[in-house]
Amino acid sequence: MKGDTPRWKNQSARTKGMDKITNRIFGVEVVCGTIETVFLYHVDQFIPGGANTLIEVQRQAMADLGKLLQGQGQGHPFPRIINYQFDNCGENKNRYMFAYCSKLVEDGYVDSVFLDFLVVGHTHSTIDQYFSVLASAIRNAKFIGSPLALWNLFDKFEEKVRPAINRKIEVR
Repeated sequence: MKGDTPRWKNQSARTKGMDKITNRIFGVEVVCGTIETVFLYHVDQFIPGGANTLIEVQRQAMADLGKLLQGQGQGHPFPRIINYQFDNCGENKNRYMFAYCSKLVEDGYVDSVFLDFLVVGHTHSTIDQYFSVLASAIRNAKFIGSPLALWNLFDKFEEKVRPAINRKIEVR
């Protein structure tokens, strides 16, 4: 999901010629045993997009999942099989992502990695539901002045989103 800040409800001429910060939000849905959550990661225009960014998001999601597993205190091991489910954009299907997944297996972090690429326009996952509610919140906000204000908006609407997807939202 992308969005610029500052942002007014009626953009019109208010932002003409104004410097903006382009924000990009990545959502990672994690289902691992008793853990069902969504991690959100934020980058701005100072971080270039592409394979490196997506690989870093995956790495961060795995690290955050590891912390949640340790926090359960029940000795849950990290999963030995990973199933990634991506949308069908080119950023997700490239040699670097495949090399990263191969490296996870080669270095013994996991036994196998499966990659699924959903048909364009047919994802309809819980992440899509979350971003739909968030997009509505962004559209209805009178003013979003900074990336920090955008994250504050996420926190404010988290309670509205939780019943829609029945998952805990982890903002990172």
